[in-house]
Amino acid sequence: KRDYGSYFSVYAFWKDLNPPKPPASVKITQVKRTSSKKATVKWKKISGAEGYEITYSVKSSFKSAKVKTVSKNKASCVIKGLKKNKVYYVKIRAYKTDKVGRKISGAYSKVKKIKNE
Repeated sequence: KRDYGSYFSVYAFWKDLNPPKPPASVKITQVKRTSSKKATVKWKKISGAEGYEITYSVKSSFKSAKVKTVSKNKASCVIKGLKKNKVYYVKIRAYKTDKVGRKISGAYSKVKKIKNE
């Protein structure tokens, strides 16, 4: 009886030695409140990205942040459910997956604010 587990372990180790490079950093081009409960975030697309994660929170530390994921074909996202008289902090990063299916994320963009009055 052959032990194929060791072959898979060596393969997994080799794959970890050569992970793909993460996507470049995303640049937010606009954050605009579109109503009292919504805001639109726009960014420049990144070549090689498979999608984007938009992270937002009422805390600048991003504790208890919410994350929205959008496909590579989009360069904007509508954030819904904003509360009145709150400042929201938003940041974005691009991601792609490696051959094993692990998500490789790029660096976050600079943080932008949404003032919801």
